[in-house]
Amino acid sequence: MFTNPSLIPQILSRIAGLRPQDDHFVATISPDPTDQLSFEQLQTIAQATDKYAAFHEILDEFMMQCREDEETELIRQIREVCEDLDDVPASLDQAMLYDWIAQWVDFEGDYDHYLNQSVLVNLLMNTGDGDTDFTLNNFVGYAAQPRQPIDERSSLLWLVRHQGYTKRQLNHALRASQASASPFLQSVLTECLNTTSLMNALTFFVRMPLRDLLDWYAKPHPITLSAQTACGLYDPWNGAGGSLEIQLAQNLTIPAKYLEPHIDGTRNHGIQDIYGLSSTFWTDTILPTPPLTRRSSSQVSA
Repeated sequence: MFTNPSLIPQILSRIAGLRPQDDHFVATISPDPTDQLSFEQLQTIAQATDKYAAFHEILDEFMMQCREDEETELIRQIREVCEDLDDVPASLDQAMLYDWIAQWVDFEGDYDHYLNQSVLVNLLMNTGDGDTDFTLNNFVGYAAQPRQPIDERSSLLWLVRHQGYTKRQLNHALRASQASASPFLQSVLTECLNTTSLMNALTFFVRMPLRDLLDWYAKPHPITLSAQTACGLYDPWNGAGGSLEIQLAQNLTIPAKYLEPHIDGTRNHGIQDIYGLSSTFWTDTILPTPPLTRRSSSQVSA
């Protein structure tokens, strides 16, 4: 029978996986390097009002399952350490060892591993065109109305202006009988011509750590994108869209109030399902957001 409880902290201090903290020890439940949250778990987080709370709830439940394995392994290590101690019985009661663990060891999960998981994010824009079910970006091609003025709420018009062009230049490119000299304006025209449905939201496609997305939901902020970011018209409601090949002319900062980011596939039809694209389509092209600067009058003129 074990009669010297003062030896317990000495025994536990010899186990490499435990670290002392105040008057007890902490064991980290480390996931396999390849472990990731499943799409179903990401969808649960995406649909929750408090997304960080949903994340922790999922992980806490998973960690509880892992804890049983950790406790079994810890008991094996305790027995191993005790074999080298003369004043510890050769055979230790299993229930007593569980009591040791309950009294002396706290378990914590490695949440950072999952928060660092890279996710495929669609940065859907809503500059007011959401009020009309995203029907204001159909300048030409499918569902376009000839000679219909471009609505000021159109997110595609917002993009044109913030790429250094005017509404007049856009209209000229749309009516011209030959290709635009601007690769950007020509790509906007081509994108519109390739849509096949009425509802089309301007969307950017990026890759980011889950932590950054959850931080954005907790405190929305502007997002700055490199000109190399994939961009196009996307219809998640009907499973359609354009060619997703708008070529940005320069880096772009989008105010938080216009952004509706979501993990691909968690808002109706996902890009991977619609187009069959691989994950390489989403790029790590989010840049640090520079201090706000006043746009020149040429960028906002009609």
